[in-house]
Amino acid sequence: MTSTPITDSALSYTEPGGVPVANLRSWLLTDDPARFAARHLTLAAIFAVCGLVAALPLRIELLTPQLDFLAARTFGALLSLHGTLMFYFVALPAFPGVLGYALLPEALGVRTLVFPRLMTLSWCLAAAGGATVLAGFIAGGSEVGWTFDAEFGGHFSAVGVVPMAAGVFMAAAALVAMSVNFIATIMQWRRTQPAPRVLTPLASSLLFANVGALVAAPFLACCMLLVVLDHYGLTSLFDPASGGDPLLFKTLFRFFVSPAKSMVLVAALGTVVTVVSARAPGGGTDARDRVLNRTLALLAVAGLGAWGGAETSPSIGVVMQDLSFVLCAVAVIAAGSVVFRTVAIMRRGITRIDAPMVYALGFLAMAVPVLGCALALGIPATRTLLGNTTFATAQLHLLMMATLAMAFLAGVHEIWPRLAGRRFADRIACGAAAVILIGTVLSFGPQLLLGLKGASFRANEYLPEFQVLQVLSTAGTSVLGAATVVAIANLVLGRRIGEPGDA
Repeated sequence: MTSTPITDSALSYTEPGGVPVANLRSWLLTDDPARFAARHLTLAAIFAVCGLVAALPLRIELLTPQLDFLAARTFGALLSLHGTLMFYFVALPAFPGVLGYALLPEALGVRTLVFPRLMTLSWCLAAAGGATVLAGFIAGGSEVGWTFDAEFGGHFSAVGVVPMAAGVFMAAAALVAMSVNFIATIMQWRRTQPAPRVLTPLASSLLFANVGALVAAPFLACCMLLVVLDHYGLTSLFDPASGGDPLLFKTLFRFFVSPAKSMVLVAALGTVVTVVSARAPGGGTDARDRVLNRTLALLAVAGLGAWGGAETSPSIGVVMQDLSFVLCAVAVIAAGSVVFRTVAIMRRGITRIDAPMVYALGFLAMAVPVLGCALALGIPATRTLLGNTTFATAQLHLLMMATLAMAFLAGVHEIWPRLAGRRFADRIACGAAAVILIGTVLSFGPQLLLGLKGASFRANEYLPEFQVLQVLSTAGTSVLGAATVVAIANLVLGRRIGEPGDA
């Protein structure tokens, strides 16, 4: 059966007759989830490029121990822009906004989601939010980082703080709209079934991830409102420049960070299980799906408090630190169990090794060090030693690379022929996946070692003995960037389905 290509662009779409229609009203009012998957993928790609471009001068600066390429304030503003775009506008909306829209209706057997207009609203909010953050950087930027941590030299009084906070607020609102839509669609589907049916691991992971997002996003929105109030002097809660306590904001922000990270990890695991199961003899079974769904649910619940800010925070009491460690241990065990069961699926044989499968294998290979580092940062004593070093930064980047560069790209390559109507070169895609994995190790392995040596994660200068590892990390980033460009070009330039010579 040949699937119908789905195409989209920023200004028009192609109707079944093949005639381009430059009609904004039609573009806004479409209720086709696959079109919104293409739009969110385009949006994520644009913001990812901007975020990676912002990171390039940072890595060049870190080639030498002294601050000799960028001004200190510029370094902090670029670091803030990079983290904000990559986390709020690429990582968080990636799975529901692309894979969720593309795969959930097909998995449930429905044509569209319950609230079609929310798809339009969430996309518009995400686009406007990212544009606002970029405008804030152009206007002067801010040094508070993606966590809005005024303790590290950034102040809420900076000119770029308000547009940055406003943009992140819109990202939170987009996440709420998206989550409500997914949860309502899955709940309605369950009510219409004549007999109880087991959700697929992908549908379950999207359900749990969006529940986590619905918990995290309101906290994020409230934090951004408080930042704006602090900026205009209506409150003096957080900014040390006005007598506030930055540790208070750090404590509040933990209530967002943990479910947000959990959301991304749960969705990534569901995607990888789906890709592997599609290539296993016999596919999935109801019994196995039930076990995986329960494990993903456990991970989602424990993850609400397991992945809080890794940095040292004296305002968090001993009891809360111990509880956070217990939840972290439970989450790591649950995630490890899903990884183990996914590997067990492959033991019965795999029908084919193609690009989605290679990306899935890359995720499984990275899962062990990612979870091990997360557990190390969950132990209170270790967190005190490593929480404010590049070890914590490397762990976060490894998590994002495992989920986005491996799990997400596994899903994107799986749906690409249907989503874009193009066939990519499978060998090139497999090679790019392998090089991305190598580049990830070269990029963030040295940062783990630097963290063990005590290198600060926000320092723009460092001790001369750290230079070799910093240069290695920059070299790894170059390899990673080149492989990513090849992977994206292979997708975009693939042969259209139905063209002469298409296999």
